[in-house]
Amino acid sequence: GAGPAFAAEPIEIKDRIEPLPAGAENVDVVQKLDSPVPLELEFVDEYGQTHALRDYFDGKRPVILTLNYYKSPLLCTLQLNGLIAALKQLQWTPGQEFEIVTVSINPRETPQLAQLKEQSYIQEYERPSAAAGWHFMTGRQEAIAALAEQVGFLYEYDAESDQYSHPAV
Repeated sequence: GAGPAFAAEPIEIKDRIEPLPAGAENVDVVQKLDSPVPLELEFVDEYGQTHALRDYFDGKRPVILTLNYYKSPLLCTLQLNGLIAALKQLQWTPGQEFEIVTVSINPRETPQLAQLKEQSYIQEYERPSAAAGWHFMTGRQEAIAALAEQVGFLYEYDAESDQYSHPAV
């Protein structure tokens, strides 16, 4: 049979380094394995109740901790959707065998917004009982910053875009 009428040239792919967006120079993940989570920090749950992290990190069940923000235009939604896709593969359910604590990094977000997010994600997850074990938290800047620093989640707020630059972890 006849081959192509042209000779294919090899394509050279070079490493591309894109500049970081303005305000994202200090966005990173610093692994702090075996470093304790500051359990005394207090946050407000989706029902407006204040809880110290120790209420969820009781040493009896594993905890998945995520730092996101609820009005994120893209990345946080992708991350939480990915988490749900992974959770659907597990037989274990939050509230039974483990807990999930999702903390907003935006101190302006409210428990009401957290509750809307919880309802949305629990509906997507299709396990209503998981609402008892997936906690959507908001908090003061001091507590958010202390938690983020301790777990190595380095993020920055960009006032111009009114968005947070943060790692996808």
